[in-house]
Amino acid sequence: DILVSNSPSRDEKLKALLAILDLTVRDVHFLLEGGEMPVKTGATNE
Repeated sequence: DILVSNSPSRDEKLKALLAILDLTVRDVHFLLEGGEMPVKTGATNE
């Protein structure tokens, strides 16, 4: 639906999805490196 649509909001939706995926990949990588996930979201942890 998002990929097929040519609406102006398509790019914004894709950017949001990519941002979420980026955070998820970082969290998974952190876990794989042996770290422990914080109780909070961890979005502010660099």
